Amino acid sequence: MKYAKVFLSILLCGVLFSSCNNIKLKHFNKSVLPHETLNFCWIGVENSSTKAVLKDAAEKSNLNITLNFKCFNTTDYYNSLEETLRTSLTPIDAFIVEGNVYGSDAISFSRLAKEGELLDLTNLLPLNAPIIYNKLSMEDINSLKINGKIYGVPSLNIITNSPSVSVSVDLMKKYNISSINNLDDLEIYFANVVKNDNYIVPLQGLPNNVNFYANLYGYVALDDYTDLVYKYDDPKMELIPFEDTDAFESIVKRLITWKNRGYIKIPVNEAEAKGKVSAYLDNHKSIEQNTKLYTSSYPDGEEFHTYLIGKQFPVIRENAISGLFQNAGIAISARSENAERTLQFLNWVQENKDNYNLLNYGIEGKDYTLEKGMINPPSLNDDSSAYADWTSLPFKNLDYELMDFYSAKDLMDIKATTTVAIAKAVYAPHNGFFPDYRYIETDAKTRYNILWEDFLSNLGNLEFSDINKIREDLKGAGTEKIVKAIQSQLDTFLANKK
Repeated sequence: MKYAKVFLSILLCGVLFSSCNNIKLKHFNKSVLPHETLNFCWIGVENSSTKAVLKDAAEKSNLNITLNFKCFNTTDYYNSLEETLRTSLTPIDAFIVEGNVYGSDAISFSRLAKEGELLDLTNLLPLNAPIIYNKLSMEDINSLKINGKIYGVPSLNIITNSPSVSVSVDLMKKYNISSINNLDDLEIYFANVVKNDNYIVPLQGLPNNVNFYANLYGYVALDDYTDLVYKYDDPKMELIPFEDTDAFESIVKRLITWKNRGYIKIPVNEAEAKGKVSAYLDNHKSIEQNTKLYTSSYPDGEEFHTYLIGKQFPVIRENAISGLFQNAGIAISARSENAERTLQFLNWVQENKDNYNLLNYGIEGKDYTLEKGMINPPSLNDDSSAYADWTSLPFKNLDYELMDFYSAKDLMDIKATTTVAIAKAVYAPHNGFFPDYRYIETDAKTRYNILWEDFLSNLGNLEFSDINKIREDLKGAGTEKIVKAIQSQLDTFLANKK
């Protein structure tokens, strides 16, 4: 790294004139550091406003840098990233990365690390980004490791994953139902809706991921690709195809019953999606909370209360580098010549609220205004605003997050209770394990396609005859081979943790 000698000189000067343990990167004199351009691959739409934000951030960081963010659309991001990493004449310093992309050809965090595309940050992260590093628990750090080395900078936006249902507060009062703790309670609520308010849709849509349904019965899904699961309290983590569990048959039978009783509506067009709905199922809530829902169905806002319905084990936290729409992280390219400065910039973003606001919301007074400490975007439809179409998830930090002016009371309640819930949430037992599909890719893709087409995308239309058909189709898709290969990897992972 081409300014390593300068950086080392600065550290040596610190030894002579002050304690090294008290070095603060933000006090570096930018005239001592050679000017560098930091090149990022990012998701978003670049315009004059984002350029102004990046120019302002570079100047305020006092790191003698220029920020160049090469932006791609979400749908094109991975293809564009791979091509850029392969062909760019100017080395890319950093880019958004996630753990929840699967397949041997996927541009995943684990694949890039194993192929030598990512820089080992084990020593660099604590030295150059101490604010970020000091916020990480040992479990956070373990989730960033591949073969014992840290390869990513996580978002500080903690996401939890636990089955929940949001139901109408008014209807709960009307039916004299105090709480909903499980699917049986939910059925009682749905029965009341059908009996007393048949113009309201009891439930619109269904979660289309195995983890939601597995969690309801005490299982944890290893990933969203092969949908192998294990019992949460099984220390050996013996993997089972979801379709071979008691949870599979039970949930299919329940959903068929709900369909036959008129509890479920799967909208086929926009018009059908506009009717009043009494409940929504989700698996990205963390706590019991009140919030208002503003849609075309509820223009004045309808108050909903969220209940956890998967209480067989604690609320589960997502991996610290999870997904593009959750808490994506940032990786430093192994080819970067500016790794230290890049990490110092990421650290600067988290130094205070002003820095954070700039990179997340834009320039105050231009891209947004603050009213009583709450954010009031001038126009979310204004394409010239830096606030619009800007992906800031890798920078997110709940401690600094601003409340939206239009629904601030609800969001402040959520923020306060979410902070408490996060302290209680735990990582899944397999946290930090990234399956390698290279030798079972054909079978894994076949299994994924069958699960999606025959099961997950068809949940509201299943019949009893589908249960055995799905099982037989998946058995013929090489599932036994997949389980054997991934279990062997998981056993090795567990042995190395001891």
